[in-house]
Amino acid sequence: MSMMKVSRKRRVTLPEEVCERLGRAAGDDVRAYVDDGGRAVIEEVLSIDDLAGILNPGRVLKGLAEELDEGRRRGERR
Repeated sequence: MSMMKVSRKRRVTLPEEVCERLGRAAGDDVRAYVDDGGRAVIEEVLSIDDLAGILNPGRVLKGLAEELDEGRRRGERR
């Protein structure tokens, strides 16, 4: 268990071992909330690249977000 301080800007820095257990690195997104028991919970947030292969195995994931954004700009539906 690690101790953390809340900064004046209400920010908390996650310890390295917590990030490792979550599989997160600097710049990754996480979700924080308080559960019904009053505990603060930090969860990983999966990126579009993490989720893409679930529904379409074998799809090339590199650049998928950019490809989808470009399609939306052109008005294409995918």
